[in-house]
Amino acid sequence: QQNYNRGLIESSVDALVTVDPDLLITDVNEQMVRLTGYEKEALVGSAFKTYFTEPERAAEGVREALAKGSVTNYELVLQARSGKKTVVSFNAGTFRDTSGKTAGILAAARDITAQKRLEEQLRDQQTYNRSLIESSVDALMTVDPKGVITDVNEQTVRLSGFNRKQLVGSPFVGYFTEADLAGEGVRKTFETGFVTNYELTLRSKAGRKIPVSFNAAVFRDSSGAVGGILAAARDNSNQKQIESELRESQVYTRGLIESNIDALMTTDTIGIITDVNRQMCAVTGLTREELIGTPFKQYFTEPERAEDGVRQVLSKGRVTDYELTLKGRDGRETVVSYNATTFQGADGRLRGVFAAARDITEQKRLAGQIQAQNRELTDTTAFLNNILQSSTEYSIIAKDLDGMVLAWNEGARRNYGYTAEEMVGLLNTRVLHTREDLEAGRVDALLETARRTGKAEGVFERVRKNGDRFTASVAVSLRRNADGAAVGYVLISKDITEQKALEEQLRRKNEELEEQYRRVQEANRLKSEFLANMS
Repeated sequence: QQNYNRGLIESSVDALVTVDPDLLITDVNEQMVRLTGYEKEALVGSAFKTYFTEPERAAEGVREALAKGSVTNYELVLQARSGKKTVVSFNAGTFRDTSGKTAGILAAARDITAQKRLEEQLRDQQTYNRSLIESSVDALMTVDPKGVITDVNEQTVRLSGFNRKQLVGSPFVGYFTEADLAGEGVRKTFETGFVTNYELTLRSKAGRKIPVSFNAAVFRDSSGAVGGILAAARDNSNQKQIESELRESQVYTRGLIESNIDALMTTDTIGIITDVNRQMCAVTGLTREELIGTPFKQYFTEPERAEDGVRQVLSKGRVTDYELTLKGRDGRETVVSYNATTFQGADGRLRGVFAAARDITEQKRLAGQIQAQNRELTDTTAFLNNILQSSTEYSIIAKDLDGMVLAWNEGARRNYGYTAEEMVGLLNTRVLHTREDLEAGRVDALLETARRTGKAEGVFERVRKNGDRFTASVAVSLRRNADGAAVGYVLISKDITEQKALEEQLRRKNEELEEQYRRVQEANRLKSEFLANMS
């Protein structure tokens, strides 16, 4: 029996040792010898505690076993003779002698180094996994099949405003504005295994409503049974704001496109219409649905020219003022000025052509009128210039309001002796006037009268280039532009020196005749008086 019992002790994978109440080793098995590196003779009779890195803790374990009758899973670190340290799980119970008195303890020290290493790895893995969960920007939580929250990360705490204790054990649906919708999301996850982009609105402790994108999947326990769901709720307030701003921008941009007076359209790179505005529909008489998907060129009287316009845009990047004639459903033709440019997608690749076709029918009509008026004006101007230059008897001079000479005809050259090249552009024309008229202010007075009344006339002494003076009859008219604003003067004068000389001769002759007549009358009076006195 003793041999049998000893065989059991020696075959144990645990290091077995008996310790008496004085804490001295009384027996060991071969595993204890191997673990410590000491011979059995060295171990027996030595203090149990001396073989551990924490002697007092080892001694306390023995005392606890003696006092309580047993200890279990009491961790110690055994230090071998070589210095090697082995983590052991110490389990011990008391044994008694034949009289029933406690004789000591039987302790089993199992090497749990590998187990500790696995536990450490497990702890590291758990810490790592937890750190991933806690570092997530999403609010993460686990929910059991009853819809009760079983775990949360710190982001859930921050987002909801509730602490971990308040959240764990509470109903998942209680934190959303639409509890039914939240519950349906949980049920759908359990039924299908996952949900994605399930939109909910989380209501925080402070009452703030936060739009979240809810993504969830079931997880299973070690037996393969569904243990619950892991849900990720991402705060997409910014995304919602961006989407709202994008929608507003799109509505605003579309509004600008639709309110444009030009017919706007986009085509792909082969000339097929991909979008149009209302004005394009109005000009063509076709609906948006009828236009989109059809060739751009078919709505113009010259399809090949229209197609060539698209090709030019694609090769050059833009075209401007490309004239085409657009043909409506009712046959009405509209002359348009086609301006277009290419546009790219978000990836930078060429997407097509954006074109604006402006109705220039009225503009063309007005342009024709203007051309006709310009031709008429040119003809009139030429006619007036012919008159101006052929009027050699009259001096015709045009000035602006500052007195600069703008026109000088042949008659002015003949009368004053200055050429047009000498006078046009000249500001100071005082050389044409006598010093007496200038000092008396007669020249300025004439122009002032013309400015106020529109015209003025007078007779002046004028000075030729060679210094000779001549008498001129001067008429001044105020010039106005199309808006009626005064812009200058036209001065027309004629040399009346000979006329004035003839008038002077006639005046003198009349005076002589009057004097002779007076003398005859006086002679007749004297004769009458004489005859009267003689009688």
